[in-house]
Amino acid sequence: MTIPTSSTSVDYALRPYQSDLVQQIWKAWATGQRRILLALPTGAGKTVLFSSVAHEFIAKQQPILVVVHREELLLQASEKLMAVTGLPVGIIKAGYKENRDCLIQVASVQTLRNRKFPKADLLILDEAHHSVTQSWTKLLEHYSDSYILGVTATPARNDGQGFKYLYDLLITGPTVRWLIENGYLSDFKLFAAPQKIKIKRPRKNNKGRDYTQEELENAVNTSLVMGDIIESWRQFALNKKTVIFAVSVKHSQGIAQAFNDAGIKAEHLDGETPSEERKAILERFKSGETIVLSNCGIVSEGFDVPTLEAVQIVRPTKSLILWLQMIGRSLRPSPGKEHAILIDHTENWACFGAPDQSWGWSLEPVSLEEQRWNISCPKCHHIFKPLPHEQKPVKYEWVPKHKEYRAIVLITCPNCQETLEMEKWLGDGEPPFPRIVGNDPLVEIREIPTDCDWQVLGYLYDLVNRHKTKKKLPRFEILAQNLVDEFGERVLVPELRECALFYLKDEAVANIMAQSFYQVVQEQRDKLAKQENRQSQLNQAIADFSEAQTPEDLEECFAIWESVFFPSEIFNALSTEQQQHIYYLQNLGRLQKLASVIAEASDWKEVISILAKNAVKFDTLLPYFSDTQKEKLLEYRAAWQEQLNLFNKGNLPKFATTSEALKYWKSIQLDKEYKPYWIYHQLLKYKQSPSLEDLKECAVLMGYSIRWAYHKWEELQPPEPDYVEPIQEKSSFQLEVEVVDVPDGQGLDSDDNYGWDALDDETYSYELERAECDLIWEKRQQEEWGTEYDFGED
Repeated sequence: MTIPTSSTSVDYALRPYQSDLVQQIWKAWATGQRRILLALPTGAGKTVLFSSVAHEFIAKQQPILVVVHREELLLQASEKLMAVTGLPVGIIKAGYKENRDCLIQVASVQTLRNRKFPKADLLILDEAHHSVTQSWTKLLEHYSDSYILGVTATPARNDGQGFKYLYDLLITGPTVRWLIENGYLSDFKLFAAPQKIKIKRPRKNNKGRDYTQEELENAVNTSLVMGDIIESWRQFALNKKTVIFAVSVKHSQGIAQAFNDAGIKAEHLDGETPSEERKAILERFKSGETIVLSNCGIVSEGFDVPTLEAVQIVRPTKSLILWLQMIGRSLRPSPGKEHAILIDHTENWACFGAPDQSWGWSLEPVSLEEQRWNISCPKCHHIFKPLPHEQKPVKYEWVPKHKEYRAIVLITCPNCQETLEMEKWLGDGEPPFPRIVGNDPLVEIREIPTDCDWQVLGYLYDLVNRHKTKKKLPRFEILAQNLVDEFGERVLVPELRECALFYLKDEAVANIMAQSFYQVVQEQRDKLAKQENRQSQLNQAIADFSEAQTPEDLEECFAIWESVFFPSEIFNALSTEQQQHIYYLQNLGRLQKLASVIAEASDWKEVISILAKNAVKFDTLLPYFSDTQKEKLLEYRAAWQEQLNLFNKGNLPKFATTSEALKYWKSIQLDKEYKPYWIYHQLLKYKQSPSLEDLKECAVLMGYSIRWAYHKWEELQPPEPDYVEPIQEKSSFQLEVEVVDVPDGQGLDSDDNYGWDALDDETYSYELERAECDLIWEKRQQEEWGTEYDFGED
């Protein structure tokens, strides 16, 4: 089988975007991607598009099979295919005579599964979001060598199933908003009806499923009366051709009867309506003889009536697919139709949003929440609901403990294709759905503006409902901030304007009020964004500093971030281990730079000066020198040592100033690793009476405090001469003292008898005490420096 080539000889004109999608399909098939899923919004012309594709296969005399699941879709597809190809179409459905000689066959999936599959080089699946079920997957398996094109407006599932193993590629068409703006679909207005369906909150949650029939019927019977539905229709869609979506057959029949009793021509349609009667009902509705068509589960897919002007939704749903299919019925454009009217008696509009928003379709399955009856795959942890055919037991096992058989089913994970063997679920049905659809007649009914996010407005109205039950509405700023906290950047000026209209009647003033609050919100968002951006930058800086392995890496980090952060900001954010690593790299980089500077020195004196300035020992830098540099520096050191030996032998160099001498001794002290006090000793040798400034500079070089300099300066000052009283002449009345002879060695010293001798003794005692202090000082110095230390030697 060969791929037919695309041609332009198509009797049915395609729109530009449809032609582009057809070309994308040909291109995908040419690259070996046989199974294509096409997503195109309701009313955008899926049937025309696949009919155009089928025309190319017919030109090559290649058979085609189109599979649908409703009679309306079957007839609609047959008409379009005949219009495009100009050939007869065979129909495979109960009640229709088969003609297998036709190259094009349109079949009902329910009928086809019980009959022989016709030959087909192209298999087209309409409403292909159903193709995960067993009836459809058998077709895909049977026609595995054929080209497959699935078309749908909603390529999604609400049971956790996906399409990635059924199709090779998803091609998406233009959005609903683009189609509206370019005139291919009608614009719309939404009205939230005054009376809403209320569903009681169930005791147990079970997200991921739609409402049960029993829940819907109970909710409708307790929340709405027929008069509410008719009154809403008269208020918003009077004399407009309308389709109503009911919750059950009985409910739909009651709605049609209520409209007829009110003098409005209405009819009912459901899946059990006989074929001929169904055709007649649809014809009367299309012609305008019937104004209102109430249905249950029959018009949501494939219903093509461009003159349809309004839909009235009385059926709550948790299915996004059903919601889009229902509201999409009215979006087909027709002459004289300004916009479609959507009347919603539920909160579907607030839960799912407007039909013109972007959905981001994908072939991947979307995992459900962990709830009862949902399966979590032990391999990939994808959460899903099993398909109906997977709940059929494949075997039975005897359980001795319970003395009963248990049914075993095989379930396939839609995400990883893991086959799970599980016990079949038992119990009395599924638990009800948790969400409440509110009902509060206190809320003022208004048109839902299309420039707003409907889900935000739904939350706002529900919030206002709850506050109005308390007879008190909070300040505008509180209510608006509640919206911002809940939805973030989805809240814009239109949503804030609707919030303000609960306080004001003037829309212009409400808009100003909303813009003012939005500006404050934007400033807060900008401030928060800056904080988040700065924190993000700080995290990146921390990561960069943590990854630094060399001083060069560290310097590069500083060069990048020094204009953004203070170093302390980054270091405070680092762990203790990271800080120690940074300190190590900083010290390593400093030593490497110092080694490179010393390597350029011209003599050892310059080396010693650099070492003294940076308080680093030469031996510490040895690992950072090359062999050549080490050899050169050691030669400098040897020459310096020779001069030093001369110095130690007493050949002191001549210094211009004491300051120069101190710096010279400081270099020797560092080189010889003498203790700092050695400098002071050399100063005393050089200058017996150093000045206070000399002592201060000496203290700085030794690392001592200035107080030490003052102490030594006072200590080195020459002693003042002892005070001697002047000799006074004897007065005439002075008595002469008798001198008593005292034997030597007894009593007082003989010198004590004489004043001058006594003074000499005092002077002698002072000098003796000074000598003893010097001896004590030298002893302490030797204890400090070692007994072998000689202040005159190295």
